[in-house]
Amino acid sequence: MSFDGDSYDAAIEEVVDGEPWAPNYLGVYADTTYPSVDQPSFIEAQPETNTTTPQELNLYAGEYSNLRFQPFTQVRGALVEGSDSVRHELNIINEGMDWCLGVIIDLVFDGSTNLIYGGGHLDFGGETACLMFLNGSKLEVQPGVDLHYGADGDGLLGLGKEGQIVLGKDSRLFINNRVVLWNHEVSPDNQTYIDLQPGNHLEFGPLSRLERVGVQETGILLNVYMNGGTLDDSGLSPEDRLLINRIYPDVAPRLLDNISIFPNPVGAELQWAYVADIAGTVQWSCHNALGKVVREGAASVSRGRNIFTAPLEVPSGVYYLTIEAAGKRGTLPFVKAP
Repeated sequence: MSFDGDSYDAAIEEVVDGEPWAPNYLGVYADTTYPSVDQPSFIEAQPETNTTTPQELNLYAGEYSNLRFQPFTQVRGALVEGSDSVRHELNIINEGMDWCLGVIIDLVFDGSTNLIYGGGHLDFGGETACLMFLNGSKLEVQPGVDLHYGADGDGLLGLGKEGQIVLGKDSRLFINNRVVLWNHEVSPDNQTYIDLQPGNHLEFGPLSRLERVGVQETGILLNVYMNGGTLDDSGLSPEDRLLINRIYPDVAPRLLDNISIFPNPVGAELQWAYVADIAGTVQWSCHNALGKVVREGAASVSRGRNIFTAPLEVPSGVYYLTIEAAGKRGTLPFVKAP
């Protein structure tokens, strides 16, 4: 892997032998032990010259290729030089490769191993084929990308202690299979998270399910930070929806403390955010220094962070945004750039 000053980067064909005209890769169980859950075999990645401090290793997987794993075969960063516990961080960046997961494949991303999705297919060979994210590892969707996970109902998405789903700007995740919350350890930090920013969308399809494995009565939840994105859980049963914990931004007593204009100065569009504690409507108007209204409107708001955008074709100068919501009124100044 070559070092670019921040991380070590390599394409999969640069570090794994294969025919250039048939870039198909198989993760092989290489240990001499009998393959089982308790005796996995690991494929490990490390810099060409190992280091005494953890490094970020980025492994890129491109188009027109596919990857398979034998059962109980895992992938992770290797130990750093001189340590028996600290590992390098391994990011598998999928940019078009097809992943073919067999009926009993359970590929575990644990701690410092992450899957970053930018394209390609995740093909599950059956209901028990699984990608699992534990102990701070993450499933990340790159900006502007849609990930359809389990489109036909097959496969699992496993989420355990501090497992994360990270959506890039304007990316969307559609889940249409079984999501398992690993609940064999009941503790305050045994939770999993996703942050929905403006432009993000998380949706559960008609074949989706959400369930705990292990202790059923209490413990891990899918915690969703509602920071301007959208969540559609209508495909889940009422019982499954109880395992989703929506976390909303705090609402300040003063209206203006819940409103922000960004960027400021503004360009051809006025964009502003409003954090609401309940669903309702908001009236807004924009006027110049002489009090002349140059733009106005009304919109529905939902609980949490709401984002509004409106064209603003006016001369440069100082303007004022007035908001009326929840029986309160406030005005913020902003600058219109040339």
